Amino acid sequence: MNHQIQFSERGTGPVLVAMHGLGGDRTQWMNMLPDDFPFRALFPDLPGHGQTAWLAPELCTFDWYAGEVWRWLQSLEITGPVHLAGISMGAGIALKMACQQPDRIQKLVLVRPAWLNEPYPENLAIFVRTGKKWAESGVADTLAWLQTDEVFMRIKAENPACLSSIYGQLERPIPKLAIRTMVEMPGSTPYDSPSDIGELPCKALVLGNREDILHPLRMAEVTARYLPAAQFVEVFPRYISPEKHTRDVVTQLLSFL
Repeated sequence: MNHQIQFSERGTGPVLVAMHGLGGDRTQWMNMLPDDFPFRALFPDLPGHGQTAWLAPELCTFDWYAGEVWRWLQSLEITGPVHLAGISMGAGIALKMACQQPDRIQKLVLVRPAWLNEPYPENLAIFVRTGKKWAESGVADTLAWLQTDEVFMRIKAENPACLSSIYGQLERPIPKLAIRTMVEMPGSTPYDSPSDIGELPCKALVLGNREDILHPLRMAEVTARYLPAAQFVEVFPRYISPEKHTRDVVTQLLSFL
């Protein structure tokens, strides 16, 4: 098995590692950042996603993912401080990386964080439920079951635009890997207690949005409060207008970095 992280690279300048969310791949950030972005931007397919078709031998955790990203950077001979940006799960990995090696982080950008320090947060319950059903019954039965699941139907009623993120999980090319990340990652946390990140020396930008039941605004606000050198900015809701959301994120990113 080829245990290498597949990635794309663009631009020159300070290193920025841009990490996608659960079920995404490198194109999530590649499609957001302009071609003339003034950084050496690295876009990995995190393990179990995209073309990186392998996972932890046992349990997927933020600690494991963070360690794998650090090892990947070492293989690229990147040993100095880096900027980290992450969306959702990628934001959690970025935080865990900062906890592991705080002196190697220049700045953190956390977009729509979906985890705090409690496992199995309510906003991610649908992924665990869907992953378990998929493992038992396959895609077709899971799609039918979703229409009867109380959690799914609540999301459908309250925030229907979010459904695309749930259906997208079921379109991932390697079901075994998709199911594991959906079921295992919500049970992990980027940090065990607020004190774990309460003394991180790096500056951080935390971006949150409304109308997003999977990534509650509160999680971004709380994350920013826990970080001693963080600023919180509310951006346009992704599920209302992806285009306006992307413009806001890129504008804030450029201003901050």
